[in-house]
This record gives sequence, C-alpha cells and structure tokens, in this order.
Amino acid sequence: MKKQINDILKSKRFIAGAIICLLLIIFILKEQTSPTFGKIFGKRITQEQFQNAYTHQRIQSILNYGQLFESLEPFLNLEQKAIEELILLHQAKRINVTVSNKELTEQIAQMAIFQKTGQFDNQLYRRVIPAVFATIPHNFEESIRASLIIEKLFNKITKDVVLTDNQLHQEYLKAESQFKLNYITILPKDLEKTVRFKDSDLKEYFQKNKIKFLSPPSMKLRYVKLPFPEDAG
Repeated sequence: MKKQINDILKSKRFIAGAIICLLLIIFILKEQTSPTFGKIFGKRITQEQFQNAYTHQRIQSILNYGQLFESLEPFLNLEQKAIEELILLHQAKRINVTVSNKELTEQIAQMAIFQKTGQFDNQLYRRVIPAVFATIPHNFEESIRASLIIEKLFNKITKDVVLTDNQLHQEYLKAESQFKLNYITILPKDLEKTVRFKDSDLKEYFQKNKIKFLSPPSMKLRYVKLPFPEDAG
C-alpha cells in the first residue's frame, strides 16, 4: 500500500511537472539590463521580484540539503527554480490559493531548527535566520509562505487525479525503458561472391526441412463452354 501511495505521488509530481513545463513556455525572458526581468502571461516581472524568488529558492534548498547546500548549489539551478516559483505563484493568485498568517506561523513554529526543549524559541529564531540562511526574518517567512502556497496549488491540481496500478506501471515503463539499436546494411549482391553452396548441401537442407516447403492443398480446373439449345427444357 505504501508503495502504491508513493507511486501515485510520483505520478502526481510528474503531472505537476508537465504543467510547469507548459507554463514555462509562456515565460518570455527579457534583456538583463532592463528593469523588467520578463513577463508572465503579459504581466511584468521586475528584477526585484526575481531576486526575491531566487532568495526563496536558496532558503528552501538550505532547508532541504543542510550542510550539503554549498557543495550542491552549483548544480541546483536556482535561477530556473525561481522562474518556476514566479509562474506557480501567478497561477495560485489567479485561482485564489492563499496562505494565512496563522498557517505561516504554525508551519514555522513546527520546524525543529527553531525549537528549544520541544517549543518554538523566538530568540533562537532571530539568531538562526541570519546565521544559517544569511537573510532577514521577513525573507525567510515569505519563502515559507511561497512554499505553502505552491504545495496547496499542487494539491488542488492533483486532488482529482486517480491512476490505476496498470497506468502507474505503464508510466514507469515509459520513463525507465531505453534501448540501443545498431544496424548494418547488407546487399545480397555483396554476398554472392563469398557465399557458395554445393548441391549436396542444398539436398541435405531440403531433406531436413521438408515441412517448410510444403504447399497447402490445391487443384487445377479446366472447363469447356458448350452452346445451350434455345428450346431446351
């Protein structure tokens, strides 16, 4: 059962990923020198908005990878993730997906990194944010808010998606199957000079494979056309 749930979640992530790719096509990248970074569905995105999204993704990556973040950062493509965040937040706003301050506060209070003796510690929170995430509390909080909004959007998009075990298996095969094909072209005339058979070889092959040379039952018919008398019958 646990495996089936994991497979369904993977398929949902695949569907959400496909939606992200579709939305990315809409995103038009502008010149970096312009105060407008780009457009999403015709709405201007400023450099500041992009930088905020980039900061959010950096914070999320530190939460996910911890001490490994610095070594993994060059491979995380945070710029692309920032663009995806902007697109998803735009979609969330369009269909009125929001996160309240209460939800945000509860989420942060549950994070073990900010707890002392099992309880949220505000002083610890104020110390950890600049020391670990190299940012201010407001940026951290907006990063968590963005993450929660995207999670809600993801759940809203995929809540009605139901896949059977067979569909999951087929999707797995599509994702994992691969093959290599090598071929060469040989013309019959290229072999005529090198391939030789004796009559005895051909006779021996025929004797051993008579069944392959059998034809289905058939008959030959001949008919003669005769005039039919007009006064007959």
